[in-house]
Amino acid sequence: MVPVMLIGSTPRRNQQGVTFLWVMLLLVFLTLGLGRYLELLSTREQRSLEADLLWKGEQYRAAIQAFAEASPGEEKQLPHSLDDLLVDPRLLTYTRHLRRAYLDPITEKPFEEIYDSQGRLIGVRSASLQAPIKTAGFPPQLAHFEDKKVYNQWEFIYLP
Repeated sequence: MVPVMLIGSTPRRNQQGVTFLWVMLLLVFLTLGLGRYLELLSTREQRSLEADLLWKGEQYRAAIQAFAEASPGEEKQLPHSLDDLLVDPRLLTYTRHLRRAYLDPITEKPFEEIYDSQGRLIGVRSASLQAPIKTAGFPPQLAHFEDKKVYNQWEFIYLP
């Protein structure tokens, strides 16, 4: 028996694989689009963490400066530890130079403390060795951050 073909129709064997090809092409485009979307989300998240790191680091630097400027007498003293910023042990009144101890937003661990040669706290930095996205366009007090290769090199320091 000879197969009967309708007018205007094409044999089925000429269409085999076309639907499969379209589905595979659709999957490729969806995968590429999803990959690009996830990359954008990751970059946005890292920029947000960088902004948070800059704010928190600046809070520590300002607290060290406030501690030094509140020193009784002529000689400006630096804190011995971060605890001194939370409650100033030198003063009779309850004085807080830092509202609370912040965690490093990049590592979600405490900041690394930076001490001078006399064992006084002069600043903090991130422990992260991840490369930052931001490498330029810092405010003047943070201009030394430009062209730093890792977050660990972003040091929030106060020197009287």
